[in-house]
Amino acid sequence: MSHKTTINTKVSSLSSLQKALDRLGIKYKVGNHKTRGNYGVHEDVDVILENYGGKSLNNAVGFKQGKDGNFQFTGDFYGLRDDQGNSLSQNNFGDRVENAYNFEEINNKLSTLGFSCDNSNLDFTKKEVNFVMQRMV
Repeated sequence: MSHKTTINTKVSSLSSLQKALDRLGIKYKVGNHKTRGNYGVHEDVDVILENYGGKSLNNAVGFKQGKDGNFQFTGDFYGLRDDQGNSLSQNNFGDRVENAYNFEEINNKLSTLGFSCDNSNLDFTKKEVNFVMQRMV
């Protein structure tokens, strides 16, 4: 029985993905890797996730860039836990990464226009992330 899941995303920038993973405290490696799923299911990925909040992710999940340029979140999520011991389903884990990625994309674009963000209160575990951008004139 396979637990393999693949989620199509709108994540297209590797550098913003890396910043998002760094911001979330996820340890990863970029390059050609294979996930290590349960029951011998392996998937070729471009970014392998190793550790989150001090908990090993057993190299079970990662990101694979598709032909359309967007990354797919793929792997075996069965049994993965966050640093609080909560289950990391493909949905809640994917939401965290996507929220952090979207923040990085917005922050990158607006910083070129002179805006800055006080990101001390960011919480990517929620469905909606609020932050304030400001620019000194």
